[in-house]
Amino acid sequence: MRLTLSRKIALFFGILIVIVSLALGITSIQLSTREMLAQQEEMMLHYADEAANYIQGYISGNLAALNEVARRSEAATMDYATQRASILPDIKRLGYDSMAVVTAEGFAYDIAEGTESDLRDRAYIKTALTGKSCISNVLINKLTGEPAIMEAAPIISDGKVVGVLIGRRNANFLSEITNSQGIGERGYAFIIGSDATFYAHPNADYVLNQVNAFADMEAGGPLKSYGQALQELGVGNRGILKYELNGEKRLTAMAPIPNTDWVIGIGNYEADVLAGINSLRNTLLILSAAVVLIGVLTAFLLGSRISKPIRGLRELANRIAEGDVEVDTKTNLKDEVGELIVAFGEMAGNIKAQAEAARRIAEGDLSIEIKARSDKDVLAISMMSVIKTLRNLVSESKMLVEAAVEGRLETRGDAGKFQGGYREIIEGFNATLNAISEPLNVAKEFAIGMAEGTQMEPIPDEDRYKGYYGDLIRSLNSVLTSLLNMLSEVMGLTQAATQGDLSRRADISEMKGGYKMLVQGINDTLDAVIGPLKTAAGYIEQIGMGLIPEKITDEYRGDFNDIKNSINSCIDGLGGLVDGSAVLGKMAVNDFDSRVEGNYLGIFKEIADSVNQVCDSVNATINILSAVADGDLQHLDMLKKIGKKSENDRLIPAGISLIENIKSLVDETAMLSESAVEGKLSTRGEAGKFKGEYAKVIKGINDTLDAVVEPIKEASAVLKELAGGNLQITMEGDYQGDHAELKEAINSTIANLRMYIDDISRILSEVGEGNLTAFVTAEYMGDFVVIKNSLNSIIASLNQILGEISEAADQVASGSRQVSDGSQALSQGSTMQSSSIEELTASIAEIANATKENAINANQASDLAKEARSNAEKGSGQMKDMLGAMQEINESSANISKIIKVIDDIAFQTNILALNAAVEAARAGQQGKGFAVVAEEVRSLAARSAAAAQETTELIESSISKVQAGTKIANDTAAALVEIVEGIEKSANLVSGIAQASNEQASAIAQINKGIEQVSKVVQNNSATAEQSAAASEELSSQAELLKEMVSRFRLGKVTKALTGTAGLLEGGAGGAEGKKEAAARKIMLNEDVHDKY
Repeated sequence: MRLTLSRKIALFFGILIVIVSLALGITSIQLSTREMLAQQEEMMLHYADEAANYIQGYISGNLAALNEVARRSEAATMDYATQRASILPDIKRLGYDSMAVVTAEGFAYDIAEGTESDLRDRAYIKTALTGKSCISNVLINKLTGEPAIMEAAPIISDGKVVGVLIGRRNANFLSEITNSQGIGERGYAFIIGSDATFYAHPNADYVLNQVNAFADMEAGGPLKSYGQALQELGVGNRGILKYELNGEKRLTAMAPIPNTDWVIGIGNYEADVLAGINSLRNTLLILSAAVVLIGVLTAFLLGSRISKPIRGLRELANRIAEGDVEVDTKTNLKDEVGELIVAFGEMAGNIKAQAEAARRIAEGDLSIEIKARSDKDVLAISMMSVIKTLRNLVSESKMLVEAAVEGRLETRGDAGKFQGGYREIIEGFNATLNAISEPLNVAKEFAIGMAEGTQMEPIPDEDRYKGYYGDLIRSLNSVLTSLLNMLSEVMGLTQAATQGDLSRRADISEMKGGYKMLVQGINDTLDAVIGPLKTAAGYIEQIGMGLIPEKITDEYRGDFNDIKNSINSCIDGLGGLVDGSAVLGKMAVNDFDSRVEGNYLGIFKEIADSVNQVCDSVNATINILSAVADGDLQHLDMLKKIGKKSENDRLIPAGISLIENIKSLVDETAMLSESAVEGKLSTRGEAGKFKGEYAKVIKGINDTLDAVVEPIKEASAVLKELAGGNLQITMEGDYQGDHAELKEAINSTIANLRMYIDDISRILSEVGEGNLTAFVTAEYMGDFVVIKNSLNSIIASLNQILGEISEAADQVASGSRQVSDGSQALSQGSTMQSSSIEELTASIAEIANATKENAINANQASDLAKEARSNAEKGSGQMKDMLGAMQEINESSANISKIIKVIDDIAFQTNILALNAAVEAARAGQQGKGFAVVAEEVRSLAARSAAAAQETTELIESSISKVQAGTKIANDTAAALVEIVEGIEKSANLVSGIAQASNEQASAIAQINKGIEQVSKVVQNNSATAEQSAAASEELSSQAELLKEMVSRFRLGKVTKALTGTAGLLEGGAGGAEGKKEAAARKIMLNEDVHDKY
């Protein structure tokens, strides 16, 4: 196939573009692959170290909590019952499936179930018995089929190990930790033991089946390649494994977990690591193909556009080549091709004019003048050359003739200026002269050769020249010998200088005259040059070794002075590196307040600005992290406004994500706090809004609320039943810890109230049945002692009052009998009736006074009952105030606990952030080492904050539980006081009824007295009045008997004093004589004699 010009252009550019694209793509892919793999391996190793430290910290925290329980005094007793009561609540609190105490002989006793097992052969038991806390390897629980880890802590008493406290924990927490690790979308992590058995892996079957990499390797299983790589590295060593698994190449960074025999591996797929390179390769191939295609099309179009007018030019050139100068060269093209067509037209015109000139030259007319249109007008220049050559030939011939005439035989015609026949003419003249001037020419050429350095051999056959010519030739050979000696010394100096030997000098001992002076000048020049160069080389060597010397102070001139100034400027610029190194050194120890202050130029200024920018960026990051650690989230809007500073900026998006997650977590916990304060205990946090550990925090709060609300609900239901008067209700739920104490406190309170109320009800029932000898004798506690004493005082007062009423009734009965006898005597002897009525009136007055006194005493008893009720109500009100204060304390403690929980969560997330920051710093390589140190310090602070928050949380939760228990007891006490107030109110009503009856009796006696006075008035006028009086006396006697019968229904204790006395009813029978005197004084006497005369 014939290649046209357009195709040649397209083919040339296409091949060129393909070669360049392939060369650049292959080179960039290879370099990028090598560098990316190196960076990825370093980053994976650093990430593995961080993950190993994190797991070691997690395990150490668990062992520290177990050690704290083991150090309790109850645990050191080695008494199972004491240990069980102390440790049982810690099983759930510490997250264990079970706990047990192991004796020094190796026998274990389960805390929850009490079962016994022999663990003498367990390695972790043996280690713990030496006084060291430890953990076991991952085991498979035969009952549950789940992986488990045994944690052991020594129990020490009087400085000796007396036993071991162990806890069995579900080992899936290791897989949960490793599942959150990994780099990239498909990155993963796993843990193996010292024998290469998998303890944690994304594939749970590896753990459950206790897969061993070495055993699988020996069996030729899928882990063969991994086992070989691990065996080559060595279990427990840090390094990178490269192997194949399931047909894919993988990279795994192995790092030992401190204080254990375990190793963590951070794995990734090599294809994922090189995904960016593959994408780059595909992109380069596509771009190369596109560039090649576009280049070929462009070249083809360009070639077609160029070749079309060129074909027209080819036809024009063919006509001119055929001698046709009458051509039309008009064109509309304005580009180079159009200019070429116009040039062809001009060329045709020139050819026509030059043909005329050639005709005149042929006729011997050398006066014609031809002008070239340009330097490229070959035809015009050639004709001008012909004319010039002819003119030169004429002139040359004339010159040779004149020289020959004048005897200048060395003159020769310049045959080189002529061609062809013209040259032969001049050569003929020269041949003639050569015969004369040959020796002279040899000498001339020899001298010229030496001057140009091309003549290095002496003139041969110098003896064939005779006379003057022979001397001349020999002298020239002698000069050549001296020049060769000088050249040899100079070449020696040059070769030594090329090899770096600047100490060599030329030997001038064999030289003379000017040659000796010339070589000596070269030696002196070398001495002047080498000194400054050695000085400059010494300074450059120090700078290359990292040393910054003092400035050059020696005086130099010319270019050497310029070299000195350049080196001094370089030393000044290196000061910027010194300042930058000092600032970076301070940054390495977390001092970010220094800056590079000097004024530098060029790359030194760029380095100083970069160091300052890094320092500013780190300070800004520290300020934001400090604010977040203090609970200040106000930087969120600022970070969102700033946005990503570059395409690979992950720091600001990570900060925004961190603050947003913490803010959402704070809002969620605040919502739960408000709901709890409002009593909405059914409200739960929405864990689905969060990821990772944030979701675990909300789920943990929800689980805590579920665990707390259940006993509260049952306690509330029991208290409602108790408030409704149901004292047979009790809390039946199976609770542990503080909830068990709450249950026992409520049940104990109900039992005490039931006992108190049953006792008081029994006493009041007996009092209601008339038994006033019953008193409260049971043991009462606290404020119930006051109720007991008040009730006994009320019964004593009733005893005293009813005793007085009984005595008054006896007196009334006796008086009635005397009135009856008097009435009969009145009927028999009216003369004595008047005095008898007067005595009767006096007796009735005394009875009225006694009855009135009984009413007054009953009113006082009623007032005392009312006062007791008032005091009980006042005590109930004070109890309610105390309950309100305790509730406020409870709410404040709960709020403090929530705040501490938020601080703990922030510390935990700060720890994770520090871990991620350390990973990012590792990815940043050398530039991120300073930031890695900052991240490690932030992580340490977060760990200490979390520990302090945990201790504070435990104290607050203990206070809350105790306050809640006190609140429940106080609520029960308040309810009991309400019941007591109601009982006292009933007693007061009963006493008030008695007082009212006594008042009515006093009124009745007053009416009797008035009737007797009427009888006294009418007895003198009507004897029948005596019979009426006798009848009235009989009626009065029957009423007195009725009153006495009513009083006799009450069984009274022994009365030792009147109501106004100070002694109690239970003091025995003292004071009887004085009481008998009062009773005798109240008897109705008809005369001064103690005996009735009838």
